Amino acid sequence: MREKMSTLEVFARMGLPRLCLNRNRTGNAPMFYFALNMQNVKHITHLNLDSNGLTAVTAKMLSQALPLQINLEHVSLCHNRFGSTGLIYLASGLVDCVSLKSLLLADTNTGDQGAIQLAHVLAMLPVFEELDLSINPLLESAGWR
Repeated sequence: MREKMSTLEVFARMGLPRLCLNRNRTGNAPMFYFALNMQNVKHITHLNLDSNGLTAVTAKMLSQALPLQINLEHVSLCHNRFGSTGLIYLASGLVDCVSLKSLLLADTNTGDQGAIQLAHVLAMLPVFEELDLSINPLLESAGWR
């Protein structure tokens, strides 16, 4: 008997190097299963989860799956509400993503703590070259604008 899989699980297992699932408003629950399946696939180079209603809870789930994505080069998580806590979780998951070149986090409601933690991690990645933290008003106090 064939196991029943969610749409996100099917896409994660398809073997596509570029996966764009933006503006689906998936929220945290479906992302849990997606993050679990990301642990079973290593082919994704581009991941776009913009505007999906994701929060710090999702960021924690993704942080556990991201270190296994050895080919991951570009990640876009814009227009989600991770906040500084979520960014700290993401940063911990990016430590081993040595292929990562760009990270887009515009409008993620982050603040100083999350951005500083992220900066420390990104500085260690050998090929990293692009960070977008635009539309994050809480960074104004850090003198970023």
